[in-house]
Amino acid sequence: MATDKWVYTGKKLKALFQRRGISYKDAAARLGIDKNTVGKAVRGGNMNVDILLRICNEYGMPMTDFFAVEKENGADYLNSLAEEVSILEEECVKYKKCELSSDEILELKTTLARTAALMQRATEEYQRCLKILDGKLKK
Repeated sequence: MATDKWVYTGKKLKALFQRRGISYKDAAARLGIDKNTVGKAVRGGNMNVDILLRICNEYGMPMTDFFAVEKENGADYLNSLAEEVSILEEECVKYKKCELSSDEILELKTTLARTAALMQRATEEYQRCLKILDGKLKK
């Protein structure tokens, strides 16, 4: 029987740093902690709750961003999808704020259209897999 468990993860913090171009050194200086502690937070090492709260407050992250449900087999599809949606939401806000040339807008639009098409194909493939699994359950 498969069981789920909660695990600590620094994936969202790492993604936030990458999107904003924040180095561990810069984050450490801003947070008033050691650079290695920031690295540990990103890698998912044992963390002091006070440090996590400091990071959450500084970067506007909910504490829940540091925890994910992991399936017994290691699959974490729902959390990965939620993370991707969060990243896309932040990107949309960024696009509203920035000034782009017409050529840049067309290039971006083409890229996003390709990404949307790939996501649609992935969704269809997941639905196909679900039908296969449903068929196996009925046997």
